Amino acid sequence: MSKIPSCLGTISSLTKFDNVSFGISTLQSNNMSPESRIAIETTFEAIIDAGINLAELRDKKINVYGVLSLYESDVNAINIKGKKDGYSLTGNCRAMLSNQISFVISLIGSSCSIDSSCTSSAVAIQKAYQAIKAGDCDNAI
Repeated sequence: MSKIPSCLGTISSLTKFDNVSFGISTLQSNNMSPESRIAIETTFEAIIDAGINLAELRDKKINVYGVLSLYESDVNAINIKGKKDGYSLTGNCRAMLSNQISFVISLIGSSCSIDSSCTSSAVAIQKAYQAIKAGDCDNAI
């Protein structure tokens, strides 16, 4: 029998997501994984913290590289009985992570979600560097 650790990290306001400000429908938002919502919020925060106006990024050739791994919420969210609208599938599809970020910022560069176990972040940085160096994009997220 495994024991639950006495100290746990928790995320406050996990269910709070301002879908309207990101241009995401309420139906889609209600069916998105918490990881996707957090990734979108964190991306916006990083851009704003860098002093960049989000409006200036629209329609720019900026690639998005999302890194992912197994989400704990995958099995529960996709297998909700009685749901036949497809929103739970697209809202929880890990491959859509970078596409969702591109969509909410209105970027025209390519987007790619990388799952290479413990090296996903390093692979994403390498791919972003190579794309910028080759002139495939102007910037990368």
